[in-house]
Amino acid sequence: MSRDLDMSKIIAKECLDPGGLIVESGLMLARTVTARLSASDAVEISMEGMRGLSSSYFNAFFSELVEKFDLTTIENRVTFAFSTNAQESIYRRSLESFKKAVV
Repeated sequence: MSRDLDMSKIIAKECLDPGGLIVESGLMLARTVTARLSASDAVEISMEGMRGLSSSYFNAFFSELVEKFDLTTIENRVTFAFSTNAQESIYRRSLESFKKAVV
């Protein structure tokens, strides 16, 4: 019998750097994810309302998370709810870059 995963939800817009720095915002999101994963099986991140994201945002996010988790764990326990195709495309490019870098 399978059990339901304990899923924590994060709103990325609530993890924005007050000074508007995109890299710091990515790091803030990663730190929030790290804290939530210590108490939950998985996290879902809502990207609703996030505008002007670049690969730097997701690169900072991944660079912070890979210090605590391997990429397989990140892919299995962290999901995104993208609000635009552009967000998803930028995320996937960053993820693929990180996969190549850790091999």
